[in-house]
Amino acid sequence: MIFRNVILLTFFLFIISCSEKTTYSGLILKDNFKELNFKTKSELINFFGKPNYIDPIEKNFYYYSEKIIYKNLISKKIVSRFILVASFDENDDIKSLQKFDLNNQNELKISKDTTQNNLIKKGIIENIFGGIGTQTSLPNTSN
Repeated sequence: MIFRNVILLTFFLFIISCSEKTTYSGLILKDNFKELNFKTKSELINFFGKPNYIDPIEKNFYYYSEKIIYKNLISKKIVSRFILVASFDENDDIKSLQKFDLNNQNELKISKDTTQNNLIKKGIIENIFGGIGTQTSLPNTSN
């Protein structure tokens, strides 16, 4: 009885893992971005809706779309991935509209700049116990 249930469970899991699932993330964007001629921010928002991300510094709009097909528990294939970046001038006119996809994902350059870490220079022991035994004087406020 137990052996039969184990075989049925194994067979059931095997069948489920062989089914193909398609998942979408972000917007469902089309491949033909060359034919889209937007002039203003409002035209872009009317067509695509609100952006997935707005850059807080440069105020660029980012739209992304991703389609993944899962064949089983360990096999997945990214079929399409698009990122659309729109930058604007001070009049909310579109300065540039860039498209990135799977074909040019290696062209993105990651900055090698790093933030200075004073913890390593100072030392972890000194950073933990550095304030022990020191006395700071408080200003006299009795006047």
